[in-house]
Amino acid sequence: MPSKPERPLIAFCDAYSVVYGAQRSLLQLYERWHREERYRLLFLYLQPGHLVDEVTALGIKATQLPVGSLLGSYDKRLLRLRAWDYPKLALEAFAYSRNLRRILTAQGVALLHCNNDRTGLMNFAAARWAGCPVVNHVRRDRSFGWRDRVIHAGASQMIWVSRRVRDDFSRNHGIERPKGRVIYNGRELPDRNEPATNAEIRREFGLPPDARVALVAASYDVRKDHETLVRAAGIACQADTRLFILVAGADLTPGQERWRKIEGLIAEAGLSRRVLLLGQRDDVGRLMRGSDILINPAREEALGGALIEAMAYGLPCVATDTGGTAEIVPPDRCGYLVPRQDADQLAQRAIDLVSDEATRQRFSQNAREHFDAHFTVDRCAEATAEFFDDIIARRRPI
Repeated sequence: MPSKPERPLIAFCDAYSVVYGAQRSLLQLYERWHREERYRLLFLYLQPGHLVDEVTALGIKATQLPVGSLLGSYDKRLLRLRAWDYPKLALEAFAYSRNLRRILTAQGVALLHCNNDRTGLMNFAAARWAGCPVVNHVRRDRSFGWRDRVIHAGASQMIWVSRRVRDDFSRNHGIERPKGRVIYNGRELPDRNEPATNAEIRREFGLPPDARVALVAASYDVRKDHETLVRAAGIACQADTRLFILVAGADLTPGQERWRKIEGLIAEAGLSRRVLLLGQRDDVGRLMRGSDILINPAREEALGGALIEAMAYGLPCVATDTGGTAEIVPPDRCGYLVPRQDADQLAQRAIDLVSDEATRQRFSQNAREHFDAHFTVDRCAEATAEFFDDIIARRRPI
């Protein structure tokens, strides 16, 4: 009886050590493949941290890529290089690429998946050198100029997290048909059909039983634009005395400087009893099941994970029209979209939605159906595996 062919080895790489939305999507995708034994898997990482801990907890092998002090800089140092730094950077880049090529060749990697543009830029030369196809995942909602064009030229294929991200790239760089496919991130949420927690949430935070609760689920990254949220909260809470806003999310900035800034703005606006900062939570699903609406004020959002999860829980949204948000939250069907950094419209739409139970119920049903049609991990894993299998089948030296 002929032996079963060996499964292809997929190597995946991320530049970050923490777990943001993009890393959570990556983890759920590869956890599914590992559980199903679809591929053999190898995680390549630049520095230890929470992300590699979660990967190895799944039973997936991980290998650290040594990287020099300039190439591995995570601040703006690379933008402030002096003339005599460039030879050192070139040597670091060569050493890094040589080591990565050795790993790809020795391990027999069939495809290298770069989870963000940083690893795409760092890794494509080594992949070319090794004759290994490389797929770059585009998960952001802004252009980085020449770097985008270099990554697009160097990658074998691209995964775009939304049509708008792909189309913006095409328009910004004059590339009529960018390579690759649009594949939405998926989410697996085992508790999405559990009972609502409205009364429980209101008791926990000392809110009136008839409080109208808006949830914000976002890290304190500056791109999430908590400043606009605070301005909108001042308008909305004055107009609706029953409105309370819960803000869940981690602050990974040094000394939690973003948290302190937003806390100060809330205090200055006299909103400390109406806008509650909850910090990092491991029960965001429970919060969503107990809230009336989700507010997403981000000024940059390629494909917001919190918005996808809100759709899964049937939580209507008021969000800024950025990146692929309209693909997650079809306007006037699952929520309302407003322009970026427009506190007045954000507040008005939040008031409109939180005070209209019939519309919320309609949006809630639509949101669940939209999630099931587009954003499950099953759909994401199958679409990505089909794409990878096609690339591997056509593999040839790049």
